[in-house]
Amino acid sequence: MSKYRFIIILIAIILAGIIANPFGLLKPIKNYTYVLFSPITSGINHATQGTQVFFHTLFSLGNILKENTNLKDENNKLQADKIKAKETERENSILKEELKFSKSTQLQLISSNIIAKSPSGLIDSVIINKGSKDGIRENQAVVSQGFLIGRTKSVSKNTAEVVLITSTASKIPTSLQDSRGTGIMQGGLKGLIMDDIQLDVIPKKGEAVLTSDIGHILPSGIPIGQVKEINYSPTDISRSVSIKSPISFSHLEMVFVVK
Repeated sequence: MSKYRFIIILIAIILAGIIANPFGLLKPIKNYTYVLFSPITSGINHATQGTQVFFHTLFSLGNILKENTNLKDENNKLQADKIKAKETERENSILKEELKFSKSTQLQLISSNIIAKSPSGLIDSVIINKGSKDGIRENQAVVSQGFLIGRTKSVSKNTAEVVLITSTASKIPTSLQDSRGTGIMQGGLKGLIMDDIQLDVIPKKGEAVLTSDIGHILPSGIPIGQVKEINYSPTDISRSVSIKSPISFSHLEMVFVVK
């Protein structure tokens, strides 16, 4: 019986609320409830707003970091593209000069790239990316920009070693263009020196030095450089000259092998 009494009382309260609400009779109770729970709801609202601000700030920082990373990636790519463009321009410039020479000469040439250099600071030799399958043989002249830079030595199927004229191991038969003297040029710490020039020959500073066909090692007439200094004393049995080559041997990249 008590169970049904509780349900009847609850229904009566709900009906009374429904009837009384339109007449504003429940307003004081609503106001009291609002005042009573206002600090709690206010705190909940502040806490919710603070949480929203925190996550909004966190999300914004994430976006900023992502944008910053993207900007760094774009900047790195631009830097890389700039370096590649500069390198391509430099390679094209070298190729242009070499092709200009190859078109102006009567020599038959095999173009090649340097793929390795000797570890010593003097750079006595280099390795090129052409070998016997490309028609490379030992003791062929190698030129750059029209000037002799060395001769082939060890040749494999795909590569070949080039002994540079700056090496002490290099001995090249040479001739002086104007005074017509002949001799042997050798490299070393003192630079390019042409020895064994006949005493009756008077070399001149600035005259061209060319390859000679003495010994039939290399074709004659390939430019090497110019006479820089004349070395002679009355007790010498021959003359010698220092030679200056226009080639920067430490910057060689592309060369031609004379067939």
